[in-house]
Amino acid sequence: MTRIIYFDVAALLVNAIIVFSFFYRKMTRGASNKFFIFNAIWGIITCIFDIWAITIDTSMHNSLFEIRTAFIPNSLYFLFHLSNIFIYTLYNISIIDLWQIMFKRHGFWLFHIFSILAIIILLIVNHYNGMIFRIDEMGHYIRGNYILLMYLIGSLNFLYSFFFVIQHRDWYAQSHFNSIVLMYPISVLAIGIQWFFPHLVVEPFALSLVNLLVSQTVQRPEVLIDGVTGFHNMNSFISDTKRYEKTKSNRMILLVKLKNSSMLRGLLSYEHYNSLIRRTAGMIQNSTNLIKGRYILYYLNDGKFAIIVNRIDGSRVKALAELIDNELSKPISFNHINVNINAYLCSLVFPEDIASVEDLITFSNSFYNNSKLMGNIYEAKDIINDKEVCINTNIDKIIEKAYLTDNFMVYYQPIYSVKEKKFKSAEALLRLYDKEHGFVSPKVFIRAAEKSGAILRIGDYVLDETFKFIASEDFVKSGLEFVEINLSIQQCLQVNLADNIINKMKCMEISPDKVNFEITESIAGYSQAVVMNNLIKLNDYGIKFSLDDFGTGYSNLRRLGTLPITIVKLDKLFVDEYKNEVMLTIIKNVISMFKELDLRILVEGVENKDQLESFIDYGCDEIQGFFFSRPIKKGDLLDFLENFRAEKQEKL
Repeated sequence: MTRIIYFDVAALLVNAIIVFSFFYRKMTRGASNKFFIFNAIWGIITCIFDIWAITIDTSMHNSLFEIRTAFIPNSLYFLFHLSNIFIYTLYNISIIDLWQIMFKRHGFWLFHIFSILAIIILLIVNHYNGMIFRIDEMGHYIRGNYILLMYLIGSLNFLYSFFFVIQHRDWYAQSHFNSIVLMYPISVLAIGIQWFFPHLVVEPFALSLVNLLVSQTVQRPEVLIDGVTGFHNMNSFISDTKRYEKTKSNRMILLVKLKNSSMLRGLLSYEHYNSLIRRTAGMIQNSTNLIKGRYILYYLNDGKFAIIVNRIDGSRVKALAELIDNELSKPISFNHINVNINAYLCSLVFPEDIASVEDLITFSNSFYNNSKLMGNIYEAKDIINDKEVCINTNIDKIIEKAYLTDNFMVYYQPIYSVKEKKFKSAEALLRLYDKEHGFVSPKVFIRAAEKSGAILRIGDYVLDETFKFIASEDFVKSGLEFVEINLSIQQCLQVNLADNIINKMKCMEISPDKVNFEITESIAGYSQAVVMNNLIKLNDYGIKFSLDDFGTGYSNLRRLGTLPITIVKLDKLFVDEYKNEVMLTIIKNVISMFKELDLRILVEGVENKDQLESFIDYGCDEIQGFFFSRPIKKGDLLDFLENFRAEKQEKL
């Protein structure tokens, strides 16, 4: 019976297209890509030998030479086809990066070496006795009596590979596992078809379809590869490190954070910034080429890179870090200017030093924020227990725990009225006290809450606690006229913010003149209608607004003119630099400008008498700062105000 060649041709074309697409898309880096390409090429070679064998079978002229020649492609087809499952297993090892473990499993390698040797020996013996297959006088391929021996060896390899995948299923992403394991039932179906219908040569075609499926579901470049650098992306990094965490397989990781990436992103155009990141990636790639080893390179966005080293080798990673640091410290001629990028580098063993992927990602986003660090190169084990690093690494958990254990507290800082010579208002300020870490800086937990979205819950907590105070008898006793409450940009972007606040105030019978909301000038850069609608609705209800931290943002005066503000709060930076002649000129002109706009001026950060008197002379209406009081608890605020009134009465 003549074997049909078309399935082999189709399989060859499918595998050839896969190989071409990988080279065309430059997906040649990384062990999994290399072994997948090798697996597809192996399939191409298998198809070539089968096509050669079938061609001889159908065109032979029955000469002794042709009959003997026909043994060559048929034997090589058997060899390559039956060993293809071994290549597929090696590809699976590369997907889950199990080389470090598999190299120690000598039984694995001995089993496959002896299997391949057995196939080779059987094929050599077959050349003399036709026990596996033979070519008859008519030139046709005939199965031998012992062909089942070849299928038995192939079945053992097949079962070994199948159980390997099942045994390590936790190492795969679920979607990847589903595609990988599908190869086995498809192969069984193809073997069954070809056994009962020998003229249908479908086994290589079935494997080519599996390769096509895997190339589209497992080796997807848009999911695994960053388009700018060509490195693996954040999704790939999380997937790989989750596998190491789940299996407790230690890997060394070198984190690289460009020091001035935020500044460069603002300074350069989108195309130029990406070009700079691409050049930086090239320097990191070149460094790994010089320090020999197996590395997986990642770009984690925002100027952050990661390098996973397969073996725990501290000296090699240290040498690599020093080489990268040296390369990145050199000025880069870019867009007709010299750019200094520099970087922080931190090595760690995961999951030994940092136990979870969540904590690893948080650490990678914060390790460089430690003000105590000196130099550019660190080891995580040396800084992981530092209080500042520990807080930055665990801040999301600290915030979440604060809700569960009531670790949030609203403090109040009194504000002095120059004209009335009394404290007529106070600012509500959130504080977080953690039993393990103590007081956590608002700069740290507010920034983290803004990134995670927890700022909305925090904002609601501050509103509720402050409204309770305003609605209480304590507020009446305090003598305060109103309280200033901060509103974040995220809060202002809520469609129903104004309605919720107004409803709360009505339920608690709070007059709108007792509330003054503080907004930062950066909010002026948001053109969303929902922001302005909230501010206008609250202002129409009778609530006043202060512009907080004036001088720290980038908004222009035209945009500031659109905000419904009555008070401008000058940031502490004006107080810190007020003796500078240039800054003094700016301060006086800024105050004069806002006075002409009929706005009250409040200065923050006043800490001594000289600063107090100077800013009163400049025309400020209200003063806030440590000179009078730090932010304090509500009970302490009431005592402070009572003592102030008593001292004032004594002087009279």
